Amino acid sequence: MAPRGWSDSTDDKSSYWALPLSGYRRHPTAYDPRSVLGIAIQGRVRAVAYRSIFMSSPPYMLSVKNLPNVLEAIRTAGVPDRFTHGFLKQLGFASSTDRAVISVMRALRFLDDSSVPTDRYKRYRDTSLSRVVMAEALRDAYSDLFTINESANTMSSPELKGAFKRISGKGDSTAEKMASTFGTLAKLADWSSSGAVAAAALPKVDPDNDVEDERAAGGLRGPTAPEAAVESANYTPVLRHDIHIHLPPGQDVKTYDAIFRSLRDHFG
Repeated sequence: MAPRGWSDSTDDKSSYWALPLSGYRRHPTAYDPRSVLGIAIQGRVRAVAYRSIFMSSPPYMLSVKNLPNVLEAIRTAGVPDRFTHGFLKQLGFASSTDRAVISVMRALRFLDDSSVPTDRYKRYRDTSLSRVVMAEALRDAYSDLFTINESANTMSSPELKGAFKRISGKGDSTAEKMASTFGTLAKLADWSSSGAVAAAALPKVDPDNDVEDERAAGGLRGPTAPEAAVESANYTPVLRHDIHIHLPPGQDVKTYDAIFRSLRDHFG
């Protein structure tokens, strides 16, 4: 027998709450959702879920003192199989505050989700390209910031702090650390027009396409002119639409419910 307030069966629909968006799985709650406490928990969890799903959280470090030195070290050291805390210690950075650099490097797509160095990591090690690659990586990792201001790299610290508060929904302390991390990285990038041209010329390799990876690395030959003509004739473009939602400030769950109910009604 389940404790009072719990359901004996996971089939009991009263033991579930659902996000007002189709496609999301239902999750059991510890309390009867019809109770005052259950309703309060649902409202709080929904608000947190909306914020975590639809409001991005830019990467940051508690201390950026060693950040430039870490990035300098990876240009001179060999490429590890995986970039772990152990490898970071081997580079000479044993402080616990330096560990967050791994999360930052994942956001910059220097490392994949398993901390394996990517092609961008390897290109960054080339001193002739490193500053250009950094600019490219920052525009990817901080795309929301560059949507607000295309010249985000020129923003002052207070301006960056305010922007990160709006983007992430975090408080002053966290937003300040986000601004400090971005500002430190931005100083290591080439934002000149020539740098932008060089970045545009860098190969764009789809990490999920092994054939394209091998072609970019010179392992496979490209199509001949007749092959290219056939591929072009048979090619069907694929379009993708991304929708960015900027939630209004406030803690009223009803406002969020109305927004996402409207999205569900219009987009299914």
